[in-house]
Amino acid sequence: MSDLAFWIICLAVLGLAYGWRHKSNTRQEPRKQAEQVMLHIRIDRDSVHAGDDTVSHAENIAVPANTSLAGLLEQIRMAKFLPSISGCKATWVIESSGSHIKAIGVLAQQWQEPRIMIDASVELAQHFAGQQPNLFFRYHCQIDPDTEYAQLQASLANEKLAQTDHITGFSSLARYTNYLRSLQNPDSGRC
Repeated sequence: MSDLAFWIICLAVLGLAYGWRHKSNTRQEPRKQAEQVMLHIRIDRDSVHAGDDTVSHAENIAVPANTSLAGLLEQIRMAKFLPSISGCKATWVIESSGSHIKAIGVLAQQWQEPRIMIDASVELAQHFAGQQPNLFFRYHCQIDPDTEYAQLQASLANEKLAQTDHITGFSSLARYTNYLRSLQNPDSGRC
């Protein structure tokens, strides 16, 4: 075999190998792109003291659209987006643009994980479907997070009762909500 024929065969084999590898990569690429669809979410929080309000706390983050709401909240908690408060007691009410209710749960510095009143296993793409993705963390100082969560649940129950026009029981839930509010620090407005 001549040197020229040898090199032609080598180039042909290399071309086939490259073409096969290139084709297999293009077949996997759409699947990778589907897995890597990112959702851009704006997160923001209240200031925790007077000097903390000199700059905006808003951040835009990108997370895979198939991440669960619980997974997103865990990422935010682990990234320490919310400041650590001395005394290790801080209560944050979580508000989401993707929910039919404004406040979806409570995240407390002293808790291992937040308590959510909606399905936290839902994927973010579904949770924020048709909405501009926003999460806001409203600071409720050192108010007892269990009380705050119970108050949110009572408010949600009041909304549901009001929507179904069941007047009976509504006043008792309203009284329960007022009782929970009285347990908060009565001498201060928000904190």
